[in-house]
Amino acid sequence: MDLREIGKIAASIRQLGFLNPILVDDADMVLAGHRRLEAARLEGLDQVPVVRFVPEKRSAANQWFTNTLLSRLDDKRTGAIVVVMQRVHIGDLTGFLLGQSDEWDVLSLPAVAHSDEVIPLSPDRTYRRKAGEALSPKREPLIVLDALKLQIGSGAFSAQYQWSPAPPSGAMVKRHWVVRYSELPPASERLFTLQSWDTASKGGPDNDWSVCTTWIVSQKRMWYLVDVWRRRVDYPALKENVFGLAKSGMQDAFWSRTPERELRLFRSCAARSPGSSR
Repeated sequence: MDLREIGKIAASIRQLGFLNPILVDDADMVLAGHRRLEAARLEGLDQVPVVRFVPEKRSAANQWFTNTLLSRLDDKRTGAIVVVMQRVHIGDLTGFLLGQSDEWDVLSLPAVAHSDEVIPLSPDRTYRRKAGEALSPKREPLIVLDALKLQIGSGAFSAQYQWSPAPPSGAMVKRHWVVRYSELPPASERLFTLQSWDTASKGGPDNDWSVCTTWIVSQKRMWYLVDVWRRRVDYPALKENVFGLAKSGMQDAFWSRTPERELRLFRSCAARSPGSSR
């Protein structure tokens, strides 16, 4: 385990408390929350909150819906069913129902908005959210959500708070998920353009590659890979290429796996092209 990450989680527990229980099986083996448990030990905690995972209950809930609830409608022609729940697993009740039929209207309210949203409340009322805004900033501000993400990990946070559970095999990319496209979505259906960077600090044949991928994300949450740039370059050439690719791609956002190292680079490029990135 990364001791620095454990230290950050311990500091978060010290400041905000234990925000999410440890997940264990019937034999008390830890299924999720190993880092939280180590951080709790580091803090000298004798007890931590625990939730016992029983997979049979999830299957039973899905079968109860099919075999019992559907029969309770007074008029099966006009009756309606509303499911309100938090996503926790790809096979939970919502996942089960969406896999059975495409007739459901889905209202997804992630704790942190993925993009700018206009949510209909009634025929003449809407609720607007900006990308990155918390759903309920008074009850769960971003500082609390960031601490939660740190404590439980990005995978569990994505499922429980962002309405995006990962499959049981994890978040590994499967080959059949990646398909080729013949046409890009029209401008009216695009949410934003993203450039993802993984930069190296030096050029030369013995050093790592700097890589940039440019993506268009549609309103249907489909990701279109538009361009891949991959070279070994020194910092001055890297800076010029970051600026040139940003200008040609007209990106709405940058992403990097090492933001603390590259933030200065992106800011300097953004300063040369005001309004082109955030």
